Amino acid sequence: LRARLAASLGASSPSGAGRAIAPFPHVRELSSMPPEERASLFDEGCRLIARGALAVLLLAGGQGTRLGSSAPKGCYNIGMPSGKSLFQYHAERLLRVRQLAASVARVDVSAVRLPLLVMTSDATHRETVGFFEQHGHFGLGPSQVHFFEQGMLPCLSEAGEILVEGDGRVAMAPDGNGGVYASLLASGLLDALERGGTSCVFQLCVDNALCKVADPTFVGFCAREGADCASKTVPKAHAHERVGVLGTQDGRAC
Repeated sequence: LRARLAASLGASSPSGAGRAIAPFPHVRELSSMPPEERASLFDEGCRLIARGALAVLLLAGGQGTRLGSSAPKGCYNIGMPSGKSLFQYHAERLLRVRQLAASVARVDVSAVRLPLLVMTSDATHRETVGFFEQHGHFGLGPSQVHFFEQGMLPCLSEAGEILVEGDGRVAMAPDGNGGVYASLLASGLLDALERGGTSCVFQLCVDNALCKVADPTFVGFCAREGADCASKTVPKAHAHERVGVLGTQDGRAC
């Protein structure tokens, strides 16, 4: 654990000494694509979805503490006139994508399998499952919604010491979004997806209220490019906007 902490702190050092940081290569702008190419990618993505090759993975382990709520973030009403929760927005977009895929592939929408995988945490699992059940899984059907918990890791001080709770137990915390891969494997869902014919996953964070869930154009682009991994983003408003930036460090994505 101490070695992992030291490696993590070293990787996040602000000095950047000796590191070659560069813009991310292989970027395509949707606005620069010809309309015919965008339409072709959309159709390709819809056909892939209609074949049941895609699953949607929703990272929803966090609580809405910064939003003034102790409930899971996905249960939060973001103040729109509809009063819908984040979970409902994402679910309804997924339902719409199923309809689009069925239309392009000329199949009945009931034949389109687009599973939703919801990663929860120890603090949010029970309430998240109950929220979906309370709202009839937002029309998705219980067989198409799968829940699994992210892993837990011991809490360490900056000195590398294991922190202890008041009752003497080791303090534990969720292992973050990066733990999704190990958690998928441990839950058995990864094997189930492969048996069901799923070959790709569209992943999003629950508080990304504007995300185009399972965007067929993006899915089609990734398939046509043969991409193992791709990220969809928007331009910064200005150079000093305090948002994450995609780039490479010593030739590796960071």
